Amino acid sequence: MVRRHASGPQEEDDGASDNDDDFENSEITDVDPPFPDFNLTSSPSAVPQPRSTKPPRRTPLVQAARQRWDVKLDDSESPQPSAQKVQSLSKKERKQARLRGNRSVKRAALGEVLGAPKAPKVVALKRMRDSSPVPVSFSFSSHPGVASTGWMGVREPPVDFEPEQRVYSFDEARSLPGMRVYEWNETQGPLVDEDRYVIGVFAAHPRDADWDEEVAQKAAALMEEAGDGIYNRVFSGVYYGTRRAERKQRAKKIPPRGTYRAKAYGNSMGGGQPFPQPFYQDVVNTIVLVGLLAQAPFQRIAGFTNSVFKTYAPDLHRYYHSTMEKLHGWNTQLKRNFASHVSVFAAATLNFDLQTLTFPHLDYANLAWGWCSITSLGNFDPDKGGHLIMWDLKLIIRFPPGYTILIPSALIRHSNTSIQPHEKRFSFTQYTAAGIFRFVDNDFRSDVSVEASSMTDAERAERVEARKRRWIEGLQMYRRWDTHTQ
Repeated sequence: MVRRHASGPQEEDDGASDNDDDFENSEITDVDPPFPDFNLTSSPSAVPQPRSTKPPRRTPLVQAARQRWDVKLDDSESPQPSAQKVQSLSKKERKQARLRGNRSVKRAALGEVLGAPKAPKVVALKRMRDSSPVPVSFSFSSHPGVASTGWMGVREPPVDFEPEQRVYSFDEARSLPGMRVYEWNETQGPLVDEDRYVIGVFAAHPRDADWDEEVAQKAAALMEEAGDGIYNRVFSGVYYGTRRAERKQRAKKIPPRGTYRAKAYGNSMGGGQPFPQPFYQDVVNTIVLVGLLAQAPFQRIAGFTNSVFKTYAPDLHRYYHSTMEKLHGWNTQLKRNFASHVSVFAAATLNFDLQTLTFPHLDYANLAWGWCSITSLGNFDPDKGGHLIMWDLKLIIRFPPGYTILIPSALIRHSNTSIQPHEKRFSFTQYTAAGIFRFVDNDFRSDVSVEASSMTDAERAERVEARKRRWIEGLQMYRRWDTHTQ
């Protein structure tokens, strides 16, 4: 049985503070601008302009589409058929060729690369520009909890304050010295550190009118039903056996994240594994988990999370995407939790307890500079409980049902506060173990295998230097959020 206890956020914590004046009206000033530049070089002699008397619309995608006749593409990207060949094509074939050309122009205008993730939608970019950043007095670049390899966090990093391994109530947490409460409502915003790195995102939820009823509430109901099947072996009133072995194992010791019930599904690597492997689940659990993730509410949650990730951290998202593509190209037998365009994460943990409450913890085996998504579900009063505590940032975040947050869970200690006795709370998390990135970076070999191989002194020296650079190179995948005046 394959087990891994250190990687993957099992629950969440909160991190934010009151907005200060320096963070008002902020914008992104990075090498990857929020809106693409569509000043394309025209070639009027190539093809006649489309005949249209309507004024051009101003959205970037429409601009790209209208300029398709003005862009001369490279022959290797979109070869132009000869006039004689065009005449020999059927009407359907001519239409298909025209659509392929249009897509090529749009990809070029938006800076997209074939096979890479598509650029964020304009509505997502606008929402990012309108977001309110949440500043924290914390320098993520000088975090003491990064392992010597640069890939992951350490199990017990040095901290100023070590919280007890127990569940805290909201009143207890906010009474601790230095803790601040962030009243997160529906506003989306990046979590920004002292160096202006965007180290996380308060994603909230899409502005879909049916999100609460069709996604948040249905996802919670599905999790309650699935938990009954996994842990009680009851499906539609039929009893399918006991879980005595699991109960005995759980009684041996208290798990580091808490005593709640959780199941991980997807692919991981750690604990001495020679290559990435799926989390082990028995047949019944596999059927339940696969069916659960295939449901529309979880597809929509994963898709929304992916969009936010791609919008606020495009370079980091691209790194996740390319790593997963290489991994699944190396081993086509590995199954994804979601389609590649829906989620770039390798694994997910579903927390099934009717009251999922966690202790302060780190998911240190995840990628050190990577993000993990946490979605809160259930039926509880977010003003009285269920808050996310980000202990190292001294922040307590109001975390309502149906909301999603992305945080670097390998380095930021987190937990959630208790809820009222009659309430229910579940959570759904997505993440990727650092071991998968390391395995792909090693040309599909473990560190043990690489170190045991015949390497020259120069190659060994380069591996040492790569360790020193890795954390800095990882930070360069983050955006920087800079102030501006309007």
